[in-house]
Amino acid sequence: MTTYTLTLTASQMHVLSRAAEVLARLGIGQIPDALRELPNSGDIDWSAWHDDCEAVCKIMSKHMPNKINGWNSNLGINNADNGARIAWDLHQVMRHRLAWDRAIEQGITDGTARDWSQMMGVCYDEPMKTAAEPLAVVERADHA
Repeated sequence: MTTYTLTLTASQMHVLSRAAEVLARLGIGQIPDALRELPNSGDIDWSAWHDDCEAVCKIMSKHMPNKINGWNSNLGINNADNGARIAWDLHQVMRHRLAWDRAIEQGITDGTARDWSQMMGVCYDEPMKTAAEPLAVVERADHA
């Protein structure tokens, strides 16, 4: 198996993690979650936004019968194609590394144990492999 090394800043890895999450969510039919990444003016009528997302989902459901049926569509990651699962695994690995590094930098943990009183989010959970590919490995370049 061919492998690669990619060196990123924390900001670049955060953006790549978000991009992988959007691809994974599209792959499981969670269109509204992906649409949240669209640019906006900051002054949004959220009720109208939700109505418009529902309309987009209904339109897309015509092209994917029995898969995407509207606002609450969710095929589940284990039912997605391998590309969406690879994207989800990449997202999990990157968000995990970023969260733990942030917790270490903030003095919440020394990295050996999880402080459950301050580290409750799923970003601190060990990534769960969903794709056929092995989980990616992410190490801090200044600690490797």
